[in-house]
Amino acid sequence: MKSSKDIKLIKFLGDSFVWGQGLDNYEYDVHPWGGGSNEFILHNIGDGVRNWEDISSVAKRSELTYDIDKQGEYIKFSLYPDDMHRYKNRFRSIVEQRWTTTVCDRLGCRGIQKIDNGGSISETIEMYCTELTDNKPDLAIIVLSSYKRDEWGKYNHNSNKDEHLYFNKIKPEIIGKVIMRDLVYELWEMADMFELDEPKLWYAQQMQKFTQEWFPEHYHREIYIGIFEFFKEIELKYGVPILFIGSWLEDGEFVFKEEGEIFDWYRDRLIPIKYDGKEFASFYPLIEEYKLIIGNDFNIDDNHPNKELHDAVANSVIEYLEKEK
Repeated sequence: MKSSKDIKLIKFLGDSFVWGQGLDNYEYDVHPWGGGSNEFILHNIGDGVRNWEDISSVAKRSELTYDIDKQGEYIKFSLYPDDMHRYKNRFRSIVEQRWTTTVCDRLGCRGIQKIDNGGSISETIEMYCTELTDNKPDLAIIVLSSYKRDEWGKYNHNSNKDEHLYFNKIKPEIIGKVIMRDLVYELWEMADMFELDEPKLWYAQQMQKFTQEWFPEHYHREIYIGIFEFFKEIELKYGVPILFIGSWLEDGEFVFKEEGEIFDWYRDRLIPIKYDGKEFASFYPLIEEYKLIIGNDFNIDDNHPNKELHDAVANSVIEYLEKEK
C-alpha cells in the first residue's frame, strides 16, 4: 500500500456509518423525519440517482409523493426549488462533517463514495468491483454492514451467474438455514404486529426459538470466513488494497477475536479506532457503551455516530495511514 503522502484517491464503502447520518443536526434544526438526517430525501428523490446534479434537477417538479416506513404513513408535500436548496445545504453539512471528508482534507487526497445512505455487504462488494472514476483508487476503506441485509434467497438462486456474490463461499446448508431463519423472523414480526390469537402466537414464538437453537455460533463463523475469503479474492483480482473499520454490530468484536488464517488477514487490515486513550476493534463499544451517538446530543432516537466519534475515527484513520510504510 502507498504511503499517506502518495495517496491520491480513496474509495469509502459501507452504510450510514460512512455516509454520516444525522450530522446535519449540528448545523440545522433537528430533522422532523425521525432519525435526525435528510436520508429521507436522498432515499426517495429517485431510484438510481448517483450524483447531486441529477437530484437538483428533481426540484423542477412541482409536487412529489413520498412513501416512508413510519407506521404506514404516507407523507405528501410540495418540493420547490427553495426547499431543494435547503436540503442541498443539509447534505453539504453532512459531507463537510463526516469522517471520510476529514480524512481526505487532512491527507490532501480525493475521496469517492455513493451519494445515498445505507448499504449491505453485497452492495459494498459491487461498489468495490465497479470502476467509478477514470483513476484507480489507491485503497478502499470498508465498514461492513449486517449480512442479514442481503436477500439471501434471491441471490443464492442466481449465485452462479454473478461474480460479485460472496454466497458462493458459504456452504449451501448454512445458506438454507439463514434463509429459513430470516423467514421465521418475518413470521414472528407479522404475528406480533397483527396480534394473532394465543395458539398462533405461541407457534410463531416456538419457531423463532427453534431457529435460534439450530443456528449455532460456528455457522456465524462460517459466514464471516466466506465473506473475508471473498474480499481477499477480489483484492487480489482488482489490485485495490482493502482496509477495514470494525462494524457497529457486535459482529465487529466477534470477528476480531476469532482464530484462523482468514481472521488474521482481516486483523492485518483493521484500522483501530482510538478514543479516550484506548484502542477499539469496532464501532460497537463506542456506540453501545460510550454512547457516542447522535441521539445523546439531541435527545432523539438515533444510534448513529455523533460528531465526536466521527472526529475520533478520522484521526484514527489518518494516524494509521501516516504510520504505514
